[in-house]
Amino acid sequence: MEYRKCFYTRRDNYFIAEFDGVPKGCEYWVFFDVRKIAPQTVIVWIESAYLGAINDPPSGRKRQKVAFRVLVRKALENTRANPPP
Repeated sequence: MEYRKCFYTRRDNYFIAEFDGVPKGCEYWVFFDVRKIAPQTVIVWIESAYLGAINDPPSGRKRQKVAFRVLVRKALENTRANPPP
């Protein structure tokens, strides 16, 4: 996940989109959260995953990117990465 594009959702989680092995015009969305569980240790919690249409993003939002490294850094700081306004 380190080099994958992550996106904000309307809720307090994030998602990535997979394209390999899915029908044309679809993506496989994986919704997750990143939380600190110990000093210098985070857990990536998979909350949901399902197939969806490329032109119908999850939660009806425009995709706003966030780097996975940012999510990890923020979790280690006990804060949340927030989408831009």
